Amino acid sequence: MAAGGAVRDVPIGASGASVAYAREAPELAQLAAAEPEQIVRLAWCRAFSVEEGAGVLVDLQSKSEFCVRRAQLRVSDELDAISDAERCLFRGEFVEYELKRESAGGGGEADAARGLRVVRVQGIEGW
Repeated sequence: MAAGGAVRDVPIGASGASVAYAREAPELAQLAAAEPEQIVRLAWCRAFSVEEGAGVLVDLQSKSEFCVRRAQLRVSDELDAISDAERCLFRGEFVEYELKRESAGGGGEADAARGLRVVRVQGIEGW
């Protein structure tokens, strides 16, 4: 938890806006060395091209950027009938995303420097 379990504000971009966040989030370097194979984090969408089906997430805590593809977008069970072509993110949208540790030569779009790859993206409220 943050110091004393207190809620703290996490700045978002250069606009001065922030989000209250109550859970201490380790830096990504610590995550890569952490024991769990999968890690859930919060981010905002910096960009998403509907035509290309790809975009960029920015981690709320570390400000690290990750590429995201339409195939990684998930919706709640109630909205599962949405076609793949309809799945997209909007600039500024807040999401929960899951990282998975990638072994060397594991393929996919892993961030080689950190050994982590985005495997799932979902709206914080479940879309």
